[in-house]
Amino acid sequence: MAVYTSLELEEASSITRAHELGDTEAIIPIAAGSVNSNYFVEGAFGRVFLRIYEEQERAGVEYEWALLKHLAERGVPLPRILPGPEPGELTIAGKPVALFELVRGEEYCQKMITPARAASVGAALAKVHLAGRDFPIRKPSRFGRPELRERLAIAEAAERPELKAVLEEQLRLLDEFDKRPPLELPSGIIHGDLFRDNVKYQVYVRLDNGKEMTIETNTNIKKIKPVYSNGQKLLITKDHYIINLSNVDKIKQKSI
Repeated sequence: MAVYTSLELEEASSITRAHELGDTEAIIPIAAGSVNSNYFVEGAFGRVFLRIYEEQERAGVEYEWALLKHLAERGVPLPRILPGPEPGELTIAGKPVALFELVRGEEYCQKMITPARAASVGAALAKVHLAGRDFPIRKPSRFGRPELRERLAIAEAAERPELKAVLEEQLRLLDEFDKRPPLELPSGIIHGDLFRDNVKYQVYVRLDNGKEMTIETNTNIKKIKPVYSNGQKLLITKDHYIINLSNVDKIKQKSI
């Protein structure tokens, strides 16, 4: 996530009004990442996530939205695209725009990535792989080896000394992979952009009746302190167990 295209308040309001949300009252740029421009926009509707697609035209946005719809229908937890105009219909500076619901969760530092949390990420990826098997549209990746060489060439042209060694190593690895014979491996829909701070975790509890309750913050897990969720008072220990509640068994960890 990053900011490459500026967004004015009236421009943001035109987007939120087109989604029947009313005017935007505040814009918060998200200064991280490398591909799209992203903002939080706020108003009487609350806070939502606005994306300006920097590299994709309308066809690419249509593909992404169709894929997200396909995965969501098969139970993959995803941020919901807010109902409104068709993909690519709204633009800022000629670039497609999308509004997503805000996904809450915790980002963990490397020291907090436990085997259980890593396993939960693996389980989430497995859902994507399985749900995507019958997605009917196939298109080449924008991050294949030829495309990576183009991106590295752009970085080289910037002539930044601090990147010289890194770029040389990346090109060496690409050369090495290109020399290897092609492997007959399974193929299909993948995430393709997974790294530690691109994963949010939610903590939730599973009740005896099979229902789940999400707890929005991890703060209360580090301290033995009551947590209020859905009108119920939960007491959570440092070991991620809930006590003093007969109808709750054990806290779970889930990545989104």
